[in-house]
Amino acid sequence: MPKRLELVSELVPQVKIVALLVNPSNASAERVIRDLKEAARAKELELHLIKASNESEFDAAFISFQGS
Repeated sequence: MPKRLELVSELVPQVKIVALLVNPSNASAERVIRDLKEAARAKELELHLIKASNESEFDAAFISFQGS
């Protein structure tokens, strides 16, 4: 995932804010979040985490992001 974040920042150099939809029920979620936070800090990007465990939580997750 950090490589993907790096690719996004290279493809869209003016990007300052990145959002990531995360399934907190996924066994690797905490590691992915930790790695991405570190990569975002290194690239001086603002990282927003949107958590949704299933499809029924998607709408609320995106609405919460739009409000921030």
